[in-house]
Amino acid sequence: MTSPEWMTAVPYTRTLLTVIFDWGGLVDTTIYTVLATGTLGLMVLVTGGIIYLTAAEWRDRRRQEKEKRSR
Repeated sequence: MTSPEWMTAVPYTRTLLTVIFDWGGLVDTTIYTVLATGTLGLMVLVTGGIIYLTAAEWRDRRRQEKEKRSR
């Protein structure tokens, strides 16, 4: 009695799935690295923008107060 066809394909399927999941792990790691790097970049950009706007407002307020005193 011979084994059914699907049973002979199982070892090949397991090997193929192992290869796919191994590559998937590599792809997932790359995606997470790109997302983490992008997130860090956006955080730095937003923080820099907030610092710039705060400094600009402070500078404008100082200039307006100086103009009021000189009148």
